[in-house]
Formats: sequence, C-alpha cells, structure tokens
Amino acid sequence: MLAISRVLGELTREYVQAAEQAGRDCRLVIPGLTEKIAREIHEYLIAQEIQSYLVVGDDLPPDEEKRWIRPVGLTSKRIGSFVAVAAPGQLAHIQDSIRGSGGAIRSQAFSEEWPWIDNGNESFRFDGPVLNRLVSAWTSREEEAFQWLREFIVKGLVKGTRTSSWRAHLLLENTLGTFDPTLYPALRDVREKFLFHVGVPRPSSEIPQVDTLVKTCTHLCQQIVGRCQEEDDAREHARDVMVLEIVSDEVEQREIQESLDFLLDGLGRSNTRNLGLLAFHSCWGDDPTTHWFRLHADRLAELFGIKERPKAEVSFGLDCNRGIISRNQKSVVTFAGEILRIDINYKIPQEEFAPDSWEVALMSRKKKLVEQSVQSPQGVLEVKLDTSSIAKKYTRKIPLRLVLMRGGDTRAEDRMALHLCGKQRPALVVVEPGFDVIDATPGDNEETSESPDKKFEISEPVHIYLFHALDISPEVRDEDNKTVGIDAERHGIWRSTEPIDPGLVTSGLAVRVCKFGDRNAVLCFEAKDIEKGEFTLEDELRVHLSGTRDGRIRDVARIFSGDTREPYPFLGKLNDASRRRIVLAQNMSTPDGWKPLLTNLLNPCHGITREIGKFINVLGPIDGEGFRRLSLPGEAVGLLQAYSNARDAVRKEVEGALATRAFKLEHPVYASHPIFVDKRLEEIEDLLTTYMKSYLELLDYLGNKDLEWSQIFVLAHLDCVVHWDDGVLRNAFFLVGPWHPLVLAKRFMVQSALFARAQRFLRDDDGKNFRQLTALLERIHGFRWLPGLSANDRALEPVYVSATSDPGWHLAVKTNLATQSEVGTLAGVCDRLRTNFDLDSDIIPVGADDLASSGLASYMRAFPSRRSVGIRICQGYSAPKIVHAIDRFLHSEDGPTNNGFQLPGGVRLFLAAPLGDVEDVGWCNPPLYVYEYQDDDDCLEKENPDIYVLPPEQSPSFLPKVEKRSLPRGSDREAVFFEPLHWLTEGQLFVPKSVTYEFQVEPADRKVNSLGDLFVAIASRACRLLKDSIAIVRSVTLKQRLKCPWAIVPGGGLDPAILVKYVRDGKSRSIQDRALWDYKVDLAGETNSYYILSTIPQSFLVSVNGVFGRDNVANDFIEELGKIGIAIGGEALKSGRHALGVVGLVGAVRLFLGLGGSNCSPLKQEGGQIGFLIPVDSFASFFGHSGDPNALSAKRTDLLAIQLVLPESPDGEMRICACGVESKFVSGTYNLAKSYKALEQARSTLSDFRLLVQQSLHGGALPERLGLLALLRFGLRISSPSSAKEISGWVDTERVIYEAVLQRRYAYREAKYKAVLVTTEMGLRGVAETNVHPDGLWIRLNKNHWPGVSDTPQLENIRRELSGLFEVDVPVTDEKIPTEGSRGTVGDERSQGDAQVSEPRDSGPDSREEEPLKVPVDKAVDIKTPVAGPGVPLCRIMIGVDNGRRAIYYDPQSSVDPLDNLNMMVTGSSGTGKTQFLKYLIYQLRLQRKNILILDFKNDFASDTVFVNRALLSEVFVAFNGLPYNPLIPYPVKHPGTGDLFVQCGQHIAGVVDVLGKTYGLGAQQKAAVKKAISDAFTSMNIPTSGPAPYDKAMRFPDFSNVGRTLEVDNPAAYNRLDPLFTLGLFREEFRDVSFHSLVERSVVLDLSQIPSDEIKNALAQLVVMSAHAYYNSQPHTGSIRQVLVFDEAHRVLSSDFMPRLVRECRAYGVGTILSSQYPSDFPQEISASMATKIIHGNGRDIEKVKDIVRILGCEGQEAEVSNLDRFQAFVDNRHYPHTLVRTMNYPLFLVWSHLQERGMATRAEICQIEGLDASKLPVENLIRQLEKLGLAEERDGQVHVLRQDS
Repeated sequence: MLAISRVLGELTREYVQAAEQAGRDCRLVIPGLTEKIAREIHEYLIAQEIQSYLVVGDDLPPDEEKRWIRPVGLTSKRIGSFVAVAAPGQLAHIQDSIRGSGGAIRSQAFSEEWPWIDNGNESFRFDGPVLNRLVSAWTSREEEAFQWLREFIVKGLVKGTRTSSWRAHLLLENTLGTFDPTLYPALRDVREKFLFHVGVPRPSSEIPQVDTLVKTCTHLCQQIVGRCQEEDDAREHARDVMVLEIVSDEVEQREIQESLDFLLDGLGRSNTRNLGLLAFHSCWGDDPTTHWFRLHADRLAELFGIKERPKAEVSFGLDCNRGIISRNQKSVVTFAGEILRIDINYKIPQEEFAPDSWEVALMSRKKKLVEQSVQSPQGVLEVKLDTSSIAKKYTRKIPLRLVLMRGGDTRAEDRMALHLCGKQRPALVVVEPGFDVIDATPGDNEETSESPDKKFEISEPVHIYLFHALDISPEVRDEDNKTVGIDAERHGIWRSTEPIDPGLVTSGLAVRVCKFGDRNAVLCFEAKDIEKGEFTLEDELRVHLSGTRDGRIRDVARIFSGDTREPYPFLGKLNDASRRRIVLAQNMSTPDGWKPLLTNLLNPCHGITREIGKFINVLGPIDGEGFRRLSLPGEAVGLLQAYSNARDAVRKEVEGALATRAFKLEHPVYASHPIFVDKRLEEIEDLLTTYMKSYLELLDYLGNKDLEWSQIFVLAHLDCVVHWDDGVLRNAFFLVGPWHPLVLAKRFMVQSALFARAQRFLRDDDGKNFRQLTALLERIHGFRWLPGLSANDRALEPVYVSATSDPGWHLAVKTNLATQSEVGTLAGVCDRLRTNFDLDSDIIPVGADDLASSGLASYMRAFPSRRSVGIRICQGYSAPKIVHAIDRFLHSEDGPTNNGFQLPGGVRLFLAAPLGDVEDVGWCNPPLYVYEYQDDDDCLEKENPDIYVLPPEQSPSFLPKVEKRSLPRGSDREAVFFEPLHWLTEGQLFVPKSVTYEFQVEPADRKVNSLGDLFVAIASRACRLLKDSIAIVRSVTLKQRLKCPWAIVPGGGLDPAILVKYVRDGKSRSIQDRALWDYKVDLAGETNSYYILSTIPQSFLVSVNGVFGRDNVANDFIEELGKIGIAIGGEALKSGRHALGVVGLVGAVRLFLGLGGSNCSPLKQEGGQIGFLIPVDSFASFFGHSGDPNALSAKRTDLLAIQLVLPESPDGEMRICACGVESKFVSGTYNLAKSYKALEQARSTLSDFRLLVQQSLHGGALPERLGLLALLRFGLRISSPSSAKEISGWVDTERVIYEAVLQRRYAYREAKYKAVLVTTEMGLRGVAETNVHPDGLWIRLNKNHWPGVSDTPQLENIRRELSGLFEVDVPVTDEKIPTEGSRGTVGDERSQGDAQVSEPRDSGPDSREEEPLKVPVDKAVDIKTPVAGPGVPLCRIMIGVDNGRRAIYYDPQSSVDPLDNLNMMVTGSSGTGKTQFLKYLIYQLRLQRKNILILDFKNDFASDTVFVNRALLSEVFVAFNGLPYNPLIPYPVKHPGTGDLFVQCGQHIAGVVDVLGKTYGLGAQQKAAVKKAISDAFTSMNIPTSGPAPYDKAMRFPDFSNVGRTLEVDNPAAYNRLDPLFTLGLFREEFRDVSFHSLVERSVVLDLSQIPSDEIKNALAQLVVMSAHAYYNSQPHTGSIRQVLVFDEAHRVLSSDFMPRLVRECRAYGVGTILSSQYPSDFPQEISASMATKIIHGNGRDIEKVKDIVRILGCEGQEAEVSNLDRFQAFVDNRHYPHTLVRTMNYPLFLVWSHLQERGMATRAEICQIEGLDASKLPVENLIRQLEKLGLAEERDGQVHVLRQDS
C-alpha cells in the first residue's frame, strides 16, 4: 500500500470517527487523485469497517461486492455516515445536488488539484496533517530532518511538479507513496535517502538549507538538460574531454564515464527531464553508492562547465553626527557642510581580482564625488563625504550611487538618497517610520492648515523629526491647535515627544502643523487599518480568542508562553481617563508603592505624589497630616518589610518578562506585561506564594492585635488607592490596586486559563469550537469581601469588592455607602469613576444602549400590524445612544429601513432624562419623536406607551448575619473561579428580590499547599475578620401591576428566578395575568441579555381556549409556563391561529414535567436527581454557534431537557444527561418528512450541548466549563423554589452542582433518546401514540388525548415510556441506530406489555383528501353472504392507513383510474408481517367471491383451518394427497381460421422438460433422456408430439408414472436424479385425467410444505406456473376477474421462463398475480415492471437491501424511512399511491376489528375468545395498540371501542 494512501486512509478514518463520536453523520467525498490511490484508500476504509464507495467511470464496471458505484448511484446514498472515494475524473460527474449543502454529501476533503491547490478541509491539508503524518513515519518530529523534509517537499517537489501532466502519479505515487526510510541502507541520513529516491543530485558536502538546495539543484539540472538538448556533442565533451581534464586517476575516469553514460541514458528515456529539480528522477539506478555518489552536484557542474560565476558585491553603511538615517540605511537627512561617513563593504571573485584594476566610487549622476582603489578581493573601506562639496543646488533629494568598477565597467552598485538642510532648504520634516521628507514652505498658517502639504496613511504610530537651519526651536500644533511637545535631539534637530497615532482620534485623522518662523509644513495622518487593541495584555488575548479575528492570537500567546520578550505594540484604549489611571498605577509600581495612596477619586487633581510619614502616600492636594507621626509596632514593621520584599520580588519578575529598553511604553507595567509566563511558571508561582503568605500573616496580625485607628488603616489598605476628601465619603470606597496580592494571584490564574485556551485554539482541531465563551474570563472577581475600617471607631467593617473593566483594579465599597453618598447614590460614585478613570464596575449594572431597539424589533415581530410605537425609557441609559439606536432601526442613508416602512407613524420615545445635543439623527420619514417625562406614572397615564424599558438593577442592599455556607470554587490554579449562591426573598411590596451569597468561609481542611489554597485562605481570612457573614440583595424596579403591554428588563447579572416568581405571583395572587413573553440570554456577554414581560392579549386567550372548547385552558398554560420560567415567546402571542403554537409547547412541557393528569415524567426531582427544561431560543447566541466546522446547521430546537444525577460523595462524579425537545401544533396531521427534520433540529441542539460538556472536560477548556456552568445555573434558577422551607435544601443542591462543574467532576451520559418530538395534531384520528425514529422518539397527541385536558390510558402509557428517558446509565459511545429488537410489534414476544413504540411511516403530503375507513361488509363478516361475485369488478380493499391515519386502498379496477393490472408484489423480511397481510388480502378477495389459487410453501395458510373455512378455501396437502391435476395435459388452442382445436404436445413437453432441467440442474443428455421419455409416453398413448395435433375430448394423456417407468429403463442416471417425482406419490392415478382447469373454478390452497425437497417444491411450483400460463393463454380475453394466483415464497418461481409472460399477459385473461418474497432483488426487472402494485415491507438496515428498495420504488431521499420500516409497515407503490408509507392491515387485526364492528365494543377477555385468534401467540395488548394506531379502535374504561368513521 502506498504511504500516501495509508495516510489519507488513516486521516479519513479518524475524521469519520470523530464525527460519529460527536453525534453527527459524516458524508465525505475524497478525490482519488490516481486510480491506484483511489482503490487503496477505498480498500483501507472497507477493512476498517468504514462505509465506503469507490465512484468509478465507464472504464470499470460497478461491483456491489467491492462497493464500486457509478456517480449517479450516489443519489441513493443518504443513510448514516459514508465516504465516497472518487476515481480520477469522476468528481465532476457527482451531481451538485448530492455534493451541495443540501445534498447527502456535505464535505469534500480537498480538490482534485490537491496538493498543488491546498485550500480544502483543514483535516486533510497537505502542508499540515498529511505531511506531518507522512514525514513522522520517516523520522521523529524532534529531529532536524523532519522540518527539512517537510519544507523540501513543499518548496521543491510540489512546486517542481506543478506543470507536469502526470504530476499526481509522479509526486504522490512514485515519490511520496513509495519512499521508505528502510530503503538504501548504504545511506544513513534520511534526507540523503529521500534525495536519492527523488533523483536530486547529491550535495557535494553537507546538506544545505532547503531554499539553497532547491535553487542550486534546479539551476544545475536545467543547465545540464539544456546543454544536452541544444548541443549535439554535449555527452562526448563531458565524457571524453572534461572527465580527462578533471580526474587524473584512470580507474576513476572509467567509473565516472560509466556513471555519466548511465545518467544520460536514463535522461534520454525520462519524461521528467523538463521538470528542473526532478529532471534526473529514475535516472540513477537502485544503488546510491555507485552513480549517485560519483556524480555529485559539484562534479556534474564541472563536467558540463556550468559552475555559476561568482559575482562582485558592494554595500554600504552610513553614519552622521548631526542627522538621521533611515532604518534600511538607504536615506540620510543632515545639514549642508556636515561630514557623512560611509563604510563600504565589497567582495570580488578571487579569480577576477587583480590589484589596481578595481576601484570604488561614490557618484552623483555622472560626477565622481569620492573614489578609491581596491587592494584586496574583499574588505571594508571607510570614506568621508563633505556634503558641502556635493552640489551647488540641494533644494530636493540628491540621489547618490556607490559603484564597484573594473576598468571603467560597473560590476556592482548600490544606491542612497541624501537630503540636506541649509540655506537653500532651511526647514524640513521627516516622518519615521517611512522616512518621508517634507519641506516647510512660506505661507499663511491658517490657509495651509486646511490644505496639508502631504497626507499619510499609516498602520502604526509614527514620530516626526524637525530640521531647522536657523537653529530656532520650531513649534508643532495639532488639529485642535493645541501645542504638541517636541524634544531636542541634536543641534537643529527636534523629535516629537509622543508618537502620532490617528487611531486614538475620534475622526481617525491627526494633523500636525509644524511652524518654522514664517515657514510651515502641514501633515495629515490617517489611520490605515490600524487596530488598537485592549488596555491590558490579558484583555487583548481574551477579546481575540472570543471574537473572529485570529491574526494576533499567536503573537500575544507567545508573550505569555515566554517565547518572545518583545512588547506587544497594539495595546490601546488610551484616553484622558485611562491616563489618570496610569498615573495611579505609576505611583504604585515603585518599591514603596504598597503604601496606602490617598487621593480624591471623585474630583481628581493629580499633582505631586508625596509621603506623609513612613506609611502613607498622597496624590494631589490631600490633607493627610494625621498620619505624619504614625508609627507601627516592631512586629508589624517586620511583617510589612517581608510583605514589601516579597512584593518587590514579584514586581521585578513581572517587569523582567519583557525587554523594554528599546521601546517607549505608554501603558503601565501591569497592563503591558504578563503575570503568567509559561516558561517562568515555577519561579513566578513561588514568588507569588511567598507574597501571599506574607499578606496572610498580616491579616492574622490585624485580627489578633489591639491597634490604633491609623495603624489598622495602613494594614487594611495595603496596595490600595483610598478616596480621601473632606466629606462623608472619605474612606467610604477605595480601589484595590494591580500589585495587591489577591489581584496579582487572580490575574495569574486567569491568565493561566487564557493561555491554556489559546494553546488549545492554536493546537487542537476543535480549538475554535465555543471560542466565544472565552468572554466569560472577563471581570473575574475571585474575592468579594475585604476588611475596611469604620470612619468613627477602630472597628473593622465589611467592604464589598467588585472587578472592574480593567483587570488590574477592583472597586471596594463599604456597605453603608449608599446612605452617606454626596454624589447621589452608589450609582453616582460608579459614574464618576467611569468618567474619571474609565473604570466600569458591575456593582451597578449599566443598561445596554441597544436594548430599546432590540425590544422594538421583537415587538414588531409579534405585532406586525402596528404602525407606530411608543417606548418609555427609564433612568440608567445613555439617552443619545438610545436615540441613535432607534434612528438606525428606522432610517438608512437611502431612506426608511424595512422596519421604517413598517412603522409609517414612527416611534415616540419618552425619556426620563434630558436628551441634550445629538447630531446626525434622522427625525423624519418615518418620524422619531422624543419627549421628556421624569415621573413614570405621569408618562404612563398620559402617553400609554406600548413598551416600558425598565432601568437596570437597583443599587444593591446588604443583608447581614445570613447562614454561612461553603462557596463552590475551582481547585488549584482555578481556585479564583467561584459561583455565587442565590435564593429569593421579598418584602412589603410583594416584589421578589434575589439574595446573592459570596461570603468565603474557612475551608474545613485549611490547606495552604498551593497558590489556589493560599488564595482561598486569604479570601476566607478576610471574611473571618468581619465576624458576621453578609449577603447582597438585588432587585428590579417592578411594580405589582404592569401598566404597559410590554416591559423589557435588562438581563445583565439578573437572577432569572425574580421574573419567574413575578409572573407566578401575578396569577397566584390574582394580581394580574402576565407572562414571560421572551428572553435572550447571552452566556458570553450578559449586557446583551434581556427579558420581556407581557400582559395577556384577549385574542390569545380566545384562540387557545377554542382549541379544547374550555374557558380556562389558556390561563392554565400561562401559569404553568410561568412557573418554570419558559417564555411563551415569538409566535405564541400573535393573534389568530399562530397563537396556537403555544399549545404544542405546553403539551411537551406537561409530558416532561409530569403536569396534568399524572406526575410520571422523565425529569426527576428526587433521589439525588435534578431535572429542568431550558428554552433554547433564549440562548440563540450559543446554540447553533459552536464553531465546529463539521457541526450540524444552526437550527435550534424548542427545549433542552437536562437531567443531573448528583455525586454520591463529596468527591464523587456528577452525571449529566440531556435530550433535545421539539414541539409542534398543526390543525391537520404532521408529515413524516417534517418529523425527521424536527428531530434533526432537536439532535442538533443536543449535539451542541453534548459537545460543550465533553470539550469542557479537556485541559485548557475552562471557558467551556464556565459556559456549561452558566447554562446549568440558568436552568436551576428558573426551576428554583421560592417558599422558605424549600430554599435551604435547594441552595445546597445548587452548591453541589456548581462545585462539581468548577472542579471538573462530571461526565456526560446518553439518554435513551437523543431527541423527542411532541406534536399536537388536531386532525389525527384515534389515540395518541409514540413512535421510534432512528433520530429519536416521536410522540403524537391529539385533541382527545392531551395531557391535563384529556388524560387517557394511552397517554399514561406514553408518560411511562417517556419516564425512562434518562434511566440509561451508560457512558457516551458512538451513535448506533437502535436494533429491530428494540421495537414493539404485533406478535413479537419481546414487546409484550406496552406495545406503543413502533416505527412511523409517511404517507405523503398533508393535503390529501381524507377518506373514511369502512369495512366493505355488513356487520356480519361472512363470505357466505358475498358483496360481489366472480364477474363483478373488484371493490376497493382498505389495505392500511397513512401517517395521518387516512385509509389507503387497493383499487385496481377503479372506475375513475384503473390500474394497468391486478398484479401485486409483496416483499419483506421474515417477521415483517407480509404473510398476515396476504391472509387479510386473500380474505378480502374471497369476501368478494374471487377465485384464488394459493401455493403455500410454509403451511401458513392451509394449516389455519378457521381461516380456510371462513375464506371458503379448499386445501390440498400435496405431500399426502398428490398434485390435484396432471401437468402433462396440454391445453387445446383454437385455430384462428377454422376455429378447430389443436394441442401442441411438443411445445408442452419442451416446457415441462425446461422446468425439470432448471430445477434439478439436469445436463444436456439427461434433459434429452427426460424429453424422450415424456415423448415416448405420449407416443404410447397414440398422441403425436410433433406439430399441432387435432384435439379430441376422448384423448387420454400420460402422467409422470408412465414417464418414470420409461426413464428408469432408458437412462437410470436421469431417473435417479428425478426419483422423488416418481416415488413420493405426487402424481396420483385419480388425477390422471384432471387438467389445470379444475383449479380455476374453485379456490384452493396447494400446500407444498411437507414435501421434503426444495427441488421438488420448486419443480411443482414452476409446473403450476407453466400450467397456468398455458391454460390462460388458451382462453379468450375477458374484462372480469377469473382467478387470482398467490405465490408465497415467490422466489421459487421467479426464475421460471413462464413467469414473465404470465404476469405480463394475465390481465387480458382476467387473472391477477400476487407474488410474495423476502427481497425486491428476488424479482427480475421484467417481472417487477409488470406488477402494478407493490407492497414493500422492510429488509432491515442493510445498505444494499435499502438501496434495492429505493431503486424499485424510485423514492430517492427516503432511505431513512426505508431502513426503519417496522413490522406491519410498508411502502405502497402504484399509480394511486406513489411510494406511500402505510401501516398495513393484517388478518389478526381484521378479526378483532370485525368483531368490534359487529358489537361496538369488547373486553380483552372477549377478544381473546375470537375464533381464529391465538392469544398465546398474539398478545391482545399488541393487537389493541395496533388497532389504535390505525385509528380503528380505542381502549377506555376497560373496553375496546370501535371508532366510528364518518361516511
């Protein structure tokens, strides 16, 4: 097997297996590239049990055994995973409909041009996984040779073979495919082995770098080939001249000549000689030690005289005391008269050098400025250029040329540009990088400022250098006419102090006006694709990882890995506010920066930092004199010294992470430098551990010593910036700084998680999945409480800490801040900090500016008829941004948007705060009105807005002395990640509030072994200092009654349980009927989350109540959905019929939660289990957006059911099960094809969730774990109880779950079904049912069987079936389709009990006219009272029902549209119900007095005496009674002219002999003997056997006893072969004169089951066929039905030559043929084509059998349905019902149904007594369930009732 075939096969296998493990079907096309590769890949996949097909062209025949298939054959391949390997040229023939996104095959590994075009699937990238796998088989990845070989293949071989017409064979087969490192043992280096294998000339010395080797060898080969092609004597010259000149040893001369002849002979035969590098491929022989060693590269170059001539080289370097030089040393700016030093490097070929013949000259145009002779072949010359002598005129650039000459001939040169500043050019500006030079020109300043001298587009910050010949300091101003700082560099040269970065300017344009007295230079800089990033390095990595831009991830990750020490140049967000923050950081980044820094944070006036005493720093005009005489006890000083030393060590380690001396960094160290560096991991972790231990000791000291107020203040505020003013807010809040031990440790752990996620992103194939969840690593709090100091005494008081938008700073506020605030509220403090320092804190959430427009869009979807909308905007939002968002919603540059057209009356905004000045707003078309109302009630009363946008959460309040609980946290380096605990409470306003518990109690084991342990220890020690535990209470400004139709609640940080209880209380307290309309939860960005509350429109109540004809149903629905936090959402509340979508949703919810008539449900809430439903649409930003390229589409299901099994021990593992749930409501019946799509949606959502769970367990997947945590938390919170007695236990449960997730102690377990579809079908007759799909479970409800409305026994069975959904305790494995044994069917002993579960099948479009089911008889079903007769046309026969329980009829003689014939083909594997269907059909035919002849091979008919008697059949047991006619009797035919009758005995004899010959496999002689024996028997009866003989009724014909006696004598061998025919008594004397005609006038079962030999059975059956054909061929045509022939086990007769003619011609003679066999493939094409009706039962899931069924039915695209046909389910196919799926009627069901038709109802005991029904073999339970599924009966109240159908 070729190595390349093996690698592609392995990668394909892994790709398919990965898809299957992820729960996805994988259908992949692989271009075969060459025929051999295609076959080998295909054969490899087959051997690996991968479903593979080789797509072949016309040159190869399809082969089912080998799985070779034509391109068109792929149209039927739509089941499960498979791979299609396309032979060369066949990819184009695979239909687009198959390969496209909607087709069966949705992925192509690569193009046919691979690897020359290498842009296909990442898993098959040549310069990636393929080469890595291929080359790693040759050498270790750690070896230098590994990368060398990869590079050589890509740069040399792929590029070199690109133009070859047979490149695939050359590169993939002959080269890569056949190379093996064990070849050529004489060579040791694998690179040498590969070069010889390829045919590249051997390097003369060490193997060079790839680029050098490819370049030199390509040139060498091309030159040799060119020489040989162009020069007739090239060989002779090299062989006979050059060899003798170069080599002196005669033996060596002969060897080289021999090798040269061998090489050139091979070159003459080669078809690669024009491929450069590969010209000598296959020209060296098999032994590298001979020709290849002798003719190394240098030797070949010598022999052909093509050694490259060395070239002369010259270059220079510049230096100047007073000037600047460009980075590339090609340009210089200096002053006229300055000396320019030039270092000239030169190199001259040794063989060309001669002293005094070479010189170096510096030239300006043709003038030599400097010249100097060269005295050595290489060296460095230093020359000095006096710039005053260069040119008389230097007003512009002076081009200079440095030349290396020999005898006046230029042999090498280099160029430079010189700019001089002086009298002629008094002022100029240089922009660097770029080294653009701009002259300052005289002019008016104002005019020139509007017309820049030059405009630059820059992609990085630049500096400007200013040259002034007058040495007068220039002035620089910006676009706002503000002075810009410049620094003197040298005499007459200045440089801008700060780099110019237009990216920081709002307009993206930066202007610099450079003024040199009366001269100006105006420069305009525009940002060109300049993207400045985040303020801190960790935020930059997080933002890029969570977004869609990948370009800088590797660069930032290299800093965290330690692979580079260069600073990252793209940090951004520099503004006035962030610069104030930088000032604070700079003060804290010094050795003494640990001291508390006192400053006014609300009104910053940063001046000089100074010390007050030994332990306090102040910034600005701060009065801190009270601390001047502060002293500390000696022990405290020692602890502080240890703290300071440890801190300094950490600070120096962090600062040393980057080499910054060459850079001017604007960002502070904490922002620009990493805390976590992978290569310094142990060092930094040790230093941090020491630092944190010192802080822990200080906390212990603080809690155990009696200290003064000022002493406590210092120890409590280390590394903090404390607000200090003269008001009551002094010391009320402070900032915890970036060098605080808790902040450093937090950032270290967060950066560790970020780096690990980045490594996964860059390394792993699944690294991009769920990347958006990396956003969850933003604003990690880590710790929430610190000790603060009371303003009035020495008591420690709690300080609540919150992370900010800058991970280096935390905001700490005292719990009584809101009551003492001068700036209004806590929100006012947060607003000041945002304004002053650009620090956002989530203590007070900020409302999203697009919340109003998002809510408006949702409102318009719900109420599309509205033409204007009013919106009330409360406090907490930016009014201008709200207005701009609504403006974008309504208006575009070209006029109204689509939304604007829908709202011609516009939008009315009612703001709670003044709008102020806004620009660029479209106020008209449609109109946008803005009003100001400060009072809510006033606005609501006067304006009646449609939408009410609530303010964000209120300022929190604090609840002291709550019960202490353990806080769920991660472990080790993930200890910083914790999950708060929540529970609900309420006050006198009866509006729910949420309590958030984040108080860290001391761990029981109190371990401090790791950084994580220390972090938890410090956080808990800080809390212990506060004595009492404390919690936060948060609420939303909700009123008891909604006064708007819609209320939009910001979701950032909101506990969803608040809204669930609010909706619940509205109903339970009779306050108001309100609903949770919709909500969106963004796991990765909480500010984008929102909830919508709504009152209930009357139209909704009327619509829903009307479905069930009850008045209270809709209110119950609202209440139930509200109780569990499920939004009615989207379509549900629209007026009219769309409102009914909620009915389907509630039906599913009631089944899953055990609501309605039973508490039996799959979601358990006891025994250590917690289950809940999550509304998937509310998580649209997550589900369907995993990022997996092989994932399913972004379709989402309605609900995700999640079952958690809690750990059995504290360190145990939690199990997570889930199932996708889709609900539908239809007024008719639901189509099967749609059910598959619905289940696919549910599986898609489940796949996303399962992938999240599985990948969250990987290393480096903490964001995924946090995403899973957020999802589970949401489900738990909306399911949480609100009663006081239940809260405590529920909180403990939540804690256990959160801790298991954070500590990675969980596993995913598969549910019994991955998807459940619940349809409410108002047009579904009969009872509710469940059906097993391969994709999940389909539950079908109707109006009369609906949970909580019409609870029935059938519904209870469904609940029981569903209750076991999550009871399968098995780990995740590859998905497998359920086996047939898992289905319950009639007569299947494995399914006794509940037989509800069966496979559904479709019946076509929903719109088909429904026809009533009717038994075509009176109440007494008895053939003795027939409904028709032999000559009467056949009445239609109901043979089953379709998916909508509509009747399907067999109606071949329809008066409207008769079928072509009566023939019916019935197939199905054993046990699928085809025999019982045949019995039912036969009974129906007999009911209409149609004569029937049945061949019974298995005793299925004759032995059923009740059936035989009721159908008025006579049975003949052939083994005992003999065949009831003589098959040797021919049938007379009428002469067309005379009307006389003739018999054609010879023809009849030939037919009999043909039958016997085929069934017994007789040879020619034996057949001749049999024919002679039969002929002799006829002759002995005086009947001629040649030609037609006149027929005489008195004729007596021989029988087989005559034949046997003759044959026994004439040919004993033939007799012995046919012996059973003669010795078993099958041909009796009493039937000697009985012809086939005797079987036509009656209905007979010929039982052949007891005949011992299949050969005899087949012979007799085919004799019957022959006889039937002969008989009916002799009869006149008729339009009535004479007889129906039924052949069970029809494969025994299908090979008969008479069968095709019989089925083709039988209609003309009034005969119908029913052929039954197991497989469609049993039927030859000419027979199946003559069967007007086909009833195709299932053949299991064998792909070939499925293909046969699809082919014969012509139902491409329904392979899934075909593969999952259940018992008594089949495809009906005729002109009336093209390939329609039905549940078939069968004989036992008909017996029960007939009994019920007669009596109306019956008990199970009575049914067991029905004559002909064997209840021991056919469980009555199953029969009843099948009748219910047919819509014919229903069991209730202990009775089975017949369902009366409308006529």
